Amino acid sequence: MRCFALLSVLLLLSLPASFASAGLLLSYESGVAGAVGQAGAADPTSQGWSVNTAGSAPDYSFGQDSGMGGWRITDGTSRDLYFYQCDLTSSQASLMQSQDWAANWTVGVNADAVGRPGIGTVNDYYSAVPGRQNNNVLWIEVANEYLYVLSY
Repeated sequence: MRCFALLSVLLLLSLPASFASAGLLLSYESGVAGAVGQAGAADPTSQGWSVNTAGSAPDYSFGQDSGMGGWRITDGTSRDLYFYQCDLTSSQASLMQSQDWAANWTVGVNADAVGRPGIGTVNDYYSAVPGRQNNNVLWIEVANEYLYVLSY
């Protein structure tokens, strides 16, 4: 089961201030502090992001408030994908193609995502399916030319 929580700022994609046309390209803000016990994170769909369930059954793939200052994605399927995406406009894509840009984000992994011996937690990384341990945290593709992926 792929499981991670997106804390506080999921993604700020911006152009450096040194460029004349610098500015924020896209972002997500949870609206609450990134800390244990901080509930009430904003659903990314409320900020212009779309959710892609890729045919996943809702019992096994979903997004929800993590309770620790962010939004949590849980995907318990073996092959389907559950993710949020935000499409850039053609002018935003052109800016990314012609200028340097930066991506900033904060990601946290819940304690139950790994499990601990002797403690009744949920082990979301089952050794029987090693592929579930490869989580894409950030994937950026612009006009089918640029690709940036952070995995853990």
